[in-house]
Amino acid sequence: MTGRLVVEPHRIVLDGVEFRRGAILKKDFFSTNLFLYGDGRTYVLKHSFFNFFLGRAFRWIAHWLSRRESSIYARLQGIDGIPYLFPVRGRDFFLHEYIEGWPLSQCQDVPDGFFDQLVALVHRVHERGVAYADLSKRSNVIVTPEGRPYLIDFQISPVRLPRTYFFRPFVDGLVRLIQDEDLRHVVKHKKSLRPDEMTEAEWDVYRAKSLANRLHKVLLRKPWLSVKRRIWPKGSDEKRKRFRE
Repeated sequence: MTGRLVVEPHRIVLDGVEFRRGAILKKDFFSTNLFLYGDGRTYVLKHSFFNFFLGRAFRWIAHWLSRRESSIYARLQGIDGIPYLFPVRGRDFFLHEYIEGWPLSQCQDVPDGFFDQLVALVHRVHERGVAYADLSKRSNVIVTPEGRPYLIDFQISPVRLPRTYFFRPFVDGLVRLIQDEDLRHVVKHKKSLRPDEMTEAEWDVYRAKSLANRLHKVLLRKPWLSVKRRIWPKGSDEKRKRFRE
């Protein structure tokens, strides 16, 4: 549902609901994320806007990415481990609940059984026809104070197409391929952070070098990172407070 947004120095009113403005949580190549407080929750307002020279010229792409990501959040609502999505969205922004915790990339002690919960969460996301596609980045996995996993940032996540689409067989095959890579990345993180919990089957997955991974690294990841670092050299500046141990 699209709503009217009113922006003032210390508050934001979205479709009649007032939010108090907070600090910037994250500013990167694709978007600016801002804390909002209201409706009994702490939210993150994700404003899609290309933060680079001549980024305004690509505003229509930013709008499309925002609508697409918010629709994925909507598709995944009800899954334990996916942030709540505020029902009113805009052309280039949406709000999701802020999850208190620590990014897996900065988590010193990963709780027992955490990766089993993460695998279960990834499987539930896959069951909704979504491939995460960015699980190589540990910063996209949040570890809550209770030791539970949450997934954030679905900007590049591919989804299965409706049956009426001509290219559905090709896209669905690509989605399944990336879903396999999602699980392989979880195993890689588990091997690095909790090798004591690795099973024999997971060691086999870790040792195997998939064709999809090689193609992704050579044809997509390396060229993309090269371009991105030239346009946006400082990268993300996400700031999260460490939760109490």
